Amino acid sequence: MSRAWSWSAKPRSQDAVHAGPRHLVVADGATPLDPALAPRTSDFVASLVDALSPTPGTLLTDVHHALTRAQRECGTHGVTSTLSVVCWNAATVAVAVIADSPVIVETITGIDVITDEAFTTRESWLLEQSRRRDISDLQRRERATRNTADGRWVVSDWSDPAEIVAHLHTVRYPRRKVTRVAVCSDGMSAAVDTFGLLTWRGLLEVAEGGGVDKLLGELETLEASDPEASEFPRLSVRDDRSLAWARLRTDIPTGHGWSCR
Repeated sequence: MSRAWSWSAKPRSQDAVHAGPRHLVVADGATPLDPALAPRTSDFVASLVDALSPTPGTLLTDVHHALTRAQRECGTHGVTSTLSVVCWNAATVAVAVIADSPVIVETITGIDVITDEAFTTRESWLLEQSRRRDISDLQRRERATRNTADGRWVVSDWSDPAEIVAHLHTVRYPRRKVTRVAVCSDGMSAAVDTFGLLTWRGLLEVAEGGGVDKLLGELETLEASDPEASEFPRLSVRDDRSLAWARLRTDIPTGHGWSCR
């Protein structure tokens, strides 16, 4: 059982999300500094997600093939993106992450939140700088170093797919130990780590209990009420929001309680 949701205030979302019978994937395109490139970003992440149908045994190869296809279909325009994938078979659950779209894995012993630590720590530093000054030039310089020896690695429409795959952070679990999984863009994970509306487990329960539309509305209200990002500091004042969720074990029931602020 799996589902996906996506919301955007833009003409076209720069997120792409999919929930299949044996995989979940989110790609969150970086909002281009040149607005004219926004459609290119949307095209690229949509092509990338559409090309992915991974399995645990071939996950890295599958990502390589999807990157190659998306680059061929969309061309080179300086687009960058996150990519987070979960896939499973009867024995194994496999996770691959690059950049800052978190994967939430609920096991029989607890919750794991899988992120690209190099990216997450840098984003925290940029957020701190944004409280003190305009960081537009800093962001331009930072983006110029991506996928180089001096910067952080992300999905891009120009880098060798093999090099991107080499920078994926991967984790594997025995299937029998995993109950639920989810993948989300940072616009959706903000419900937990920026706005504090609920916990990671609460996000899983909202997805299972049919409360995602309500949560999306609450996020929209909070963003609109804080247009300067002063009460809730964040780099994107209004962000695309995407979530994919799946239950892998039906023999371990969980509750569906949650509440907003």
